[in-house]
Amino acid sequence: MVETLDEDQLHMLYHVVAQRLQLAQKVHALAAMSQFQVLDRVSFVHNGKPYEGTVTRLNQKTISIVLDDGTRWNVAPSLLTKVADRRETVLQLLRAVESEQ
Repeated sequence: MVETLDEDQLHMLYHVVAQRLQLAQKVHALAAMSQFQVLDRVSFVHNGKPYEGTVTRLNQKTISIVLDDGTRWNVAPSLLTKVADRRETVLQLLRAVESEQ
């Protein structure tokens, strides 16, 4: 089938396939991003070292995380593992505040 296409038709086919691939990538990224919410506790590994922190923002392509030491990271959602959801994080924060009083 492809052998019968002329150069213009091949260029058109290339653009259609490229657009379809971009759409598929966006769908996968959106699905990965939708698994996380602000205040979720997450973990990831960078250069063989594990890190854990709290989601502070969902960006277009990455998720902003603040580690317990205050370090900020932007990480692709596909590299993250949820440790606790935001409800658990809020409960932990409330307990910490109550114990300080």
